[in-house]
Amino acid sequence: MAEIVAFSGIYYNSEKNSGRISELLCPNLNLLDEEEIKRLRENNNNIINGILPDNTENLKFQGAVHKIYGWLLRDVFLIDKAPSFYIREQRVIIGGIEYSRFGITGLIRVEEYGKNVKRCEKMVNKEVEKQFLLLKETQFNLEPIVCLYKDSSDEIIQKIKSHIDKEKVLFEYKDYNGYKNIIYKMDNKEFFKELESMFVDKPLYVIEGQDAYEAGVKYRNEMKKSKGDKYTGKEAFNYVRVELFNAFDRYLKLLPVNRVIKSLRKNPVDLIKSLTQKFKVAALNISDSNTEKLARKKIRKLLDDNLAKGILSYGLYFKAIPNKYFLLSNNYSEGLELSDVEFLEKNILRPIFLMNDADIENEIRYAFSDNKAYNYIKEKDYSVAFILNGFNIYKLLDYCDRGNLLPVYSTLLSPYTMKGVISYSHRYSKIST
Repeated sequence: MAEIVAFSGIYYNSEKNSGRISELLCPNLNLLDEEEIKRLRENNNNIINGILPDNTENLKFQGAVHKIYGWLLRDVFLIDKAPSFYIREQRVIIGGIEYSRFGITGLIRVEEYGKNVKRCEKMVNKEVEKQFLLLKETQFNLEPIVCLYKDSSDEIIQKIKSHIDKEKVLFEYKDYNGYKNIIYKMDNKEFFKELESMFVDKPLYVIEGQDAYEAGVKYRNEMKKSKGDKYTGKEAFNYVRVELFNAFDRYLKLLPVNRVIKSLRKNPVDLIKSLTQKFKVAALNISDSNTEKLARKKIRKLLDDNLAKGILSYGLYFKAIPNKYFLLSNNYSEGLELSDVEFLEKNILRPIFLMNDADIENEIRYAFSDNKAYNYIKEKDYSVAFILNGFNIYKLLDYCDRGNLLPVYSTLLSPYTMKGVISYSHRYSKIST
């Protein structure tokens, strides 16, 4: 199956950036609005300046090159001396009790999507091209690629826990949610062999970063062709850096990605009338900030309750009807195999909201929290928000196993993966052999 190997990672210098590493990392850009991106940019050493440099007109990334190699020259970035696997322990508090979730960072050999490496969502071609050009220009894997694997006995994580050397903590940081994360370095070569062998029969499911993975495939193919007979298969461009999580970890969650739509072709009142033909429509009245806060919580609770009952439902908020939130619900299942995102596109956005492919690509903003979706409508130039549900991880993987793909940005894995924690360089990283 997928080939996983250790490598010498590149990461922020904890001595030079003591206590400030959290300020240098960046979450998924879709979690951020323009003001948050601007604030992160103000720190010249924040990873966002390497991933999303200012001078990206015409998709040129020379600015990213200057930033990254400047960080290396000034020891803002350190290059590990020898290959390792990097283990992330994220400590979360659930119901007043602290739990740990573990992720494994290593390299996997690039191959076309298929039986060994599977993707779960459709790709955005322009994003693949951006990732490809960034990789080609910088020779760095900066974008996180997050994969799930199936290990019902949790054998892999238990093995890792037994090998973790508490003295080999590289650094700690707080993520976007404020959770504590600890990065351990595991450089025991005997452990490499054990871990690599445990993944031999396990397919990997790309849950985040499929655009970056596809860019890695494209770059590998281009470099392989350019090398011709000199290609060995051992070159650095044959690998991409990934973080791996066990799909059977009960503390993992697939979070919903809400849809916020810029403009409407029909009057909101007419849209609601059309929606009543497919859904029961309930309205929650808002009179002040307190009732608004309560209504948002109630919508989320009703969505969660309906999901548990197998009832398809959405929250809905129109700019033109600012004093009401709506809940759409029905057992209607025509065309719905798994995803409320698919149903939304096929049965609501296209036939009722009259949106075509170009509209769905260009008119929709993705909001990774309910409050952010509502606030886009209240404070920015957007017309309507759909509040969605998350996914069952096991159903999602079964869906992928049958060759299906979700629409773009259908879900987000919790724990969040921050950009800039551990990077991989084709030029400087060593690979275990």
